[in-house]
Amino acid sequence: MSKTPPSTAEMAHAIMDILETLPLRLSGEQGNRAWTKRLAIDLSNLGRQHELGVCTPGGQGDFEAGWLYDLVWYRNDDGHLAEVYLVLESEWSYDAYDIRYDFEKLLLAKATLKVMVFQAAESQLADRFALLERGIDAFRKRSADETYILAGLKMPITEFVFKQIQ
Repeated sequence: MSKTPPSTAEMAHAIMDILETLPLRLSGEQGNRAWTKRLAIDLSNLGRQHELGVCTPGGQGDFEAGWLYDLVWYRNDDGHLAEVYLVLESEWSYDAYDIRYDFEKLLLAKATLKVMVFQAAESQLADRFALLERGIDAFRKRSADETYILAGLKMPITEFVFKQIQ
């Protein structure tokens, strides 16, 4: 049996720390693929450090291939899925519809942590956060034990801004 991950607050903090340093670590790399790959590797490694199973696009490294979401952390018990701890979606389009479309997948998950990574022009960032928060509020099957991390990459500054919703 795998160990219990740290508290949700500790894991949320660790995730935001990784995201916060992502722009600096990718300063020379261009394109959404580079960002998606680095994000998947870093957060996959964090999940693995806590002995969680990890599914990520392309099964990068020794991780399993993507499954339903852009990134999943899970735990099995006796060969059966026992828990989905984290689901993550990322959308690099600036379009509000595209961001909302990917975000709404998170509403369906039975997971402790739900992470949405997106980018927006500095002038649109507050509107994108409001859009996602309205989506959370409108969803009627919300569980009391879930935490959302909304990570908006403010452009052109290339700096993450976070909202955490419990």
